[in-house]
Amino acid sequence: MKTKLFFKIGILMQVVLLIAHLINNRNGLPIPVVDEDSRVLTYLMKTYDIHFPGGWRTLDETLWGYAITWALFIVFVFLASLQALVVRPQNRILGKRIALFNVLLWAGSLIATLIFWSLPQQALFALLLVPFLLSYLLEWNAPKPNNTRVCVVGAGVSGLTAAYQLQKQGYTQVTVLEKANYAGGKCLTVEHYGHPFDLGGHEMLAGYRDVMDMAAELGAPARVSIPPMVYDHDTRQYLNFKQAAVVSGKYSMTQVMLASMKYLYLVAVPFRRFSKPSTGYGHMPKELAMPLGQWLVKRRLEALSDILAFVIKVQGYGHFNDTSAAYLVKFMGVRNWFSLILSGVGISKQWPKVFTLGMMNFCQRMAAGLKVQLNTEIEKIERSAGNGQAPVRVYIKGQSEPLLFDKLILSTPLEAKGLGFLDMSPEEETLFKQIRHFEFVNTVCHTQGLPAGVVASIPLNDIRRGEYTGYIRDFPDVPVSVFFSLESSGVTDKTLREKIEEVLKEVPEYDGEKPKVLEFLNQKNWEYFPHVLPEAAADGFYDKLEALQGQRHTYYASSALAFECVGNSVAYARRLALRHF
Repeated sequence: MKTKLFFKIGILMQVVLLIAHLINNRNGLPIPVVDEDSRVLTYLMKTYDIHFPGGWRTLDETLWGYAITWALFIVFVFLASLQALVVRPQNRILGKRIALFNVLLWAGSLIATLIFWSLPQQALFALLLVPFLLSYLLEWNAPKPNNTRVCVVGAGVSGLTAAYQLQKQGYTQVTVLEKANYAGGKCLTVEHYGHPFDLGGHEMLAGYRDVMDMAAELGAPARVSIPPMVYDHDTRQYLNFKQAAVVSGKYSMTQVMLASMKYLYLVAVPFRRFSKPSTGYGHMPKELAMPLGQWLVKRRLEALSDILAFVIKVQGYGHFNDTSAAYLVKFMGVRNWFSLILSGVGISKQWPKVFTLGMMNFCQRMAAGLKVQLNTEIEKIERSAGNGQAPVRVYIKGQSEPLLFDKLILSTPLEAKGLGFLDMSPEEETLFKQIRHFEFVNTVCHTQGLPAGVVASIPLNDIRRGEYTGYIRDFPDVPVSVFFSLESSGVTDKTLREKIEEVLKEVPEYDGEKPKVLEFLNQKNWEYFPHVLPEAAADGFYDKLEALQGQRHTYYASSALAFECVGNSVAYARRLALRHF
């Protein structure tokens, strides 16, 4: 973040006050140094009123006034500096609360100054404080307009977040181009029986403060999600999260909890920076590039295998042997893991949360204040090195003249086959070809005989045959379930629907009803979870990709750099805008 004027003035004020404190009060500086003689004088004159330029008071009262003013003022400067460097870029809601608290501290300092300080001291205080306060308030309320023309390709949650953040930073010419007829990308919501059902991004955990802060700004209501459950095909029973953690019988609950605490330590101390949602995969610790299964053994965390089968496998993030440990650490940072464990064992019922009106509603609230062009197909993007031309020229299908921009943000999937319109450099092409994804399918069904909840299947169904990994039934009073499956070679959408019916035949009755699909309502396919193989991660793939940020006037906000979930994508896109613009 760029250094703000009010922070510079704050540093200057602290230096001036420190010098004043170190000298003495003989020259009218605000804070006196009390030597041995003055201590005696203070003791003798506590009960005698003395005429000061500011009025009648005892010397004791004067010294207390200096101390109170000094304390209030130092706290004020400290909190303002903290807000400038840390809080404001990350949490606007908390920043506003600190700003209000700062006003109260400033008012207390002013009152103490008027009561206890002499007129020359009051003048010095005002001379230092007023410019600081004015610059602070001006910087907070009025970002400087920036006429840089920015093109954001893709109106998914990453692209919308980047554009939304740039607009808050004063950028006035930000255009979002989207090929689809709606804004939101994988945050797609459909309605059945008067209720919203998410076909992509759905839940938020405690670590996703960026999302929740933006939701508060946009007025998007959220609620606590329905508790998770696990269906055990071996015992034909529904289990809660605590029971599922030891379902294999290999580990006791004590072993699971000890391993959970050890993992919490790892993401809180040695991997703290990397595990933050906003930092992306850059500077990946070398050991996290290894396959997840090997890393669990290396760190003696095998007792978490049953939990992670739900966290990683069931949610479509691959298998332990072909997915790097970095993806788990990026997904399950300190707050996410802690909230998952507390909610799983029933201690806390605050997380996870979902948007009451659906994830797509959250995205559309962002898009409403932005310049978003839907149904826009890009034919070609040219990026020049100067020569008097616009740095970025975007050619739209059906338009004869290109759109001209100064900077480009790509928030679309970065797999090379999907970027045929881009004049890729050799470095981009080499890196983008290494990105892989899974075919993730959501199938919305009118069902009966199934309990409400986020219900995973263990042991994991045969994904290669198209069997589903779990389902979500969000509303107990609405018989609609969203099944999620991973599509593999030779498996069609029809096969997935048939497999849902086939698997449900083996599930026992629930509330006196035999599980079955009454009607297929919707089905949506996604290219899901962009990632690279452990070998590529170990070879520095993500550092090479991050090194391209800003080259050829281009920035990348794709989930390929942040982890495929809403919380990470939003956090990374906000940080990208704050860091590079």
